[in-house]
Amino acid sequence: MRKLAWFSVFFAVATLLAVYLLPSQWWMVAAVLALVPMFASLRWSGKLRMRILLASVGLVLGFVWCHCYQTIFVRPAEAAFGEGVAFSGIVQDMPSETEYGISVTLSVDSAEGANFLAKVYLDAEYQSLSPGDRVTATGTIKTADVVRNEQVYYNAANGIRAIISSVKEIAVTYKSSTPLYLLPAVWAAAIQEKIQSLFSGDVLGLLEALLTGDQDLLSDSLYTALRRAGVAHIVSVSGLHVMLFAQILLKIPGSQRMKRLLVLPVLVLFALLTGCKPAIVRAVLMEALLLLAPVFGRENDAPTSLSFALLILLLQNPYAVAGVGLQLSFLSVLGIELVQPRIHRALESRLEPIQHKKKLFRLCYGVIDLFSTSCGALLLSTPLCACYFCSISLVGVLANLLVLPVLGMLFGLSLLCVLCSFFWWPAAKILAIPCKYISLYIVGVSRTMSSFNFAALSTDVTAYAIWLVLLYILILLAVCWGPMRKYPALPCSVGVISLICAIAVHIQTTLNAPITIAALDVGQGQCIAAFSEGEAIAIDCGGNEDNPGDILADYLQGLNRSSLDALILTHYDSDHTNGVEELLSRITIETLYLPSSDEAKQQSICSLAEEYECEVVFLTENQSESFGCGTLTLFAPVGQEDTDSNNGSLSLLLSYDTLDFLVTGDMDIATETALLEREQLSDVEYLMVGHHGSKYATGEALLAALTPEVAIISVGYNTYGHPTEEALSRLAAWNCTVYRTDEDGTVLVRLGESE
Repeated sequence: MRKLAWFSVFFAVATLLAVYLLPSQWWMVAAVLALVPMFASLRWSGKLRMRILLASVGLVLGFVWCHCYQTIFVRPAEAAFGEGVAFSGIVQDMPSETEYGISVTLSVDSAEGANFLAKVYLDAEYQSLSPGDRVTATGTIKTADVVRNEQVYYNAANGIRAIISSVKEIAVTYKSSTPLYLLPAVWAAAIQEKIQSLFSGDVLGLLEALLTGDQDLLSDSLYTALRRAGVAHIVSVSGLHVMLFAQILLKIPGSQRMKRLLVLPVLVLFALLTGCKPAIVRAVLMEALLLLAPVFGRENDAPTSLSFALLILLLQNPYAVAGVGLQLSFLSVLGIELVQPRIHRALESRLEPIQHKKKLFRLCYGVIDLFSTSCGALLLSTPLCACYFCSISLVGVLANLLVLPVLGMLFGLSLLCVLCSFFWWPAAKILAIPCKYISLYIVGVSRTMSSFNFAALSTDVTAYAIWLVLLYILILLAVCWGPMRKYPALPCSVGVISLICAIAVHIQTTLNAPITIAALDVGQGQCIAAFSEGEAIAIDCGGNEDNPGDILADYLQGLNRSSLDALILTHYDSDHTNGVEELLSRITIETLYLPSSDEAKQQSICSLAEEYECEVVFLTENQSESFGCGTLTLFAPVGQEDTDSNNGSLSLLLSYDTLDFLVTGDMDIATETALLEREQLSDVEYLMVGHHGSKYATGEALLAALTPEVAIISVGYNTYGHPTEEALSRLAAWNCTVYRTDEDGTVLVRLGESE
């Protein structure tokens, strides 16, 4: 059995190398090179020879299969790429809402004869599409591997080879009956409809994600709480849900042998209903092997089952190895299998003094089981989370201890509730009551645990990244080095002390200047935080990178702050305000400063301020006040009567001694000139470049008057061409040192920092 595991692991290694590192033209070369250890192994004998042989064969076949898959499935799809390409395809799933309409997955037959899966973006009028309908049209077909000019692997990992946009000449042929293989997608939509009729709010979002994997109704604030608390895995349908589902089915009275055989088709149906994501398919395959092993009298070997499930997935689609969900699921299960038993045995031995107290012993045993399982799952998956999400949860183990004991109950009850809703509505309504309160308990635990300032740490911070590396070195020493194994308290103590030091170093190095200003990387938008002698303010909170409110709140809480003295919004465009709601839900804000222009867009912001009891000040005249050891000057908009929100921007100046930092919002060159004439501004050392580097902002007059030394551009992926060549050329002509958040990440400015 372990021979299969050894071969499968190296097959997976080959696909990892092919997908992430090696260009496709080198795959067959790598396969030939992998033959070298195979022939070299002929000189040895025994287990070493067999392992080298299996590893070499796994590598060779892995590279060869990647080459074959590329030739058979990928290149024909690439041949169809272009603008105005005619295509026809069968809808594979229910439409999903997007910012500008809907998206559906099509199995495309292009005019070039290629067949592939594509994500197609259509207008909202096609919301009535359903699986089995045929769409014929023309559009722009491009690779799904590049999104916002960045290489991504999510689409390829799920078998999607192309994205189709700018769709025209659309003709829809509605199906007379749904094809059998697409029925699970229709059933999944029916299940979601029943869930939505039974629940609302956070409970609805949680249960729909828990049962179907659809997170569209999960609010940003709740998902953030789950992420920071380290329990976001409960809303990403994976091996945990398959295991819970199997355990529920196996508790039904009857023959164990017969139940194991009957559980398999139900698990397959569950995988189909949840979209057959790689992590789910892996879990179902592994659970199937574990269930069938006793039936056929074979060894129940988890590592072999895990590796074989991975092999089957990669034979179906080698790019599945790049799926984040699959990688996290695989490492979590591997950690549970390798690490959990050791932790469990070590802790269980300490229960001997209370073995005679049966109730207490059972309680402690259950806690130890949950604790060791959580530690095992997190041990191998945390480094991957740090790489992908730049975040690690410090409260994850505790939050899992509080949530997991009731998760199985919630999963079973909610499944039964939805099932009853199809046959007997009153029973479903009764079952919905405990489901609601268990869900609210999970939501409450997650929100409470995530509200702590250091609930999660960002590995973008150098001190925290170094601490994480040190922590894993300590764990490795504790496992491999005898003296360290004898004193487990020693690595734990060193880990805690080093964490406290890392937090102190981060806070000290960030706030070691009289005034510290951070232009956060929020994508195409603007979000600035400023600190001085215990006071903190924020300027704008918007962007297209995740949720800018979360980014700012995480940054503040990473500096041990849970409040702001003021939030200043330069104007009301979404790329400066779309994170305000999330920020207010996490951070206490005393005063909200708003421009008096654009009354039509004020209402939603004012409603949020009222909900969170935040004082609102409309800036109709200049205002100057102390800010720590410096001065904050707010300039009332000079374009108040302008219908353009950009030109109604307020502006502000942060000053310390002879150093100044100016923010002008998105006002254009003419409005900048009016500001200069009214305020007589001059000699500003640091300039926040207007309108994200638009050619219509940061004009010659402004640069001539201010002569800035440093210019900061808050910018991300956009279709406007920001920052433009015109703006960059003007900054270069004035010898400005330019920093960009899309290239440099968060930009720190320290006013008055000692040399």
